[in-house]
Amino acid sequence: MINWNSISRGLWGVLIVIVLIGVTNAFLPKYKELRLVQAEKAEAEELERLDKELLQALKEKQDRFARDSQFVQQIAHDMGMARPGEVLFKFKKDEAEPLLKSH
Repeated sequence: MINWNSISRGLWGVLIVIVLIGVTNAFLPKYKELRLVQAEKAEAEELERLDKELLQALKEKQDRFARDSQFVQQIAHDMGMARPGEVLFKFKKDEAEPLLKSH
């Protein structure tokens, strides 16, 4: 004799597994896409933060140029500019010096 009750439960189990596989296959690509978009957003936010820091540093330097003549003079000297009658000396490390190695 056939036990229809057991067959029915087995079919319901198979149906539930098929539905779960279908739902997983439907949403998994969207989940991966969501994770990718979130990573791109985080990277863009980090770049924006770095840009804001750079902008703030440039604004501070601009303000310092406007109010600090010593700073302007130092920048000019760093660029190789000198006042009339002034002599600038630049010292560079000798690139031919052997590197010290510790073993």
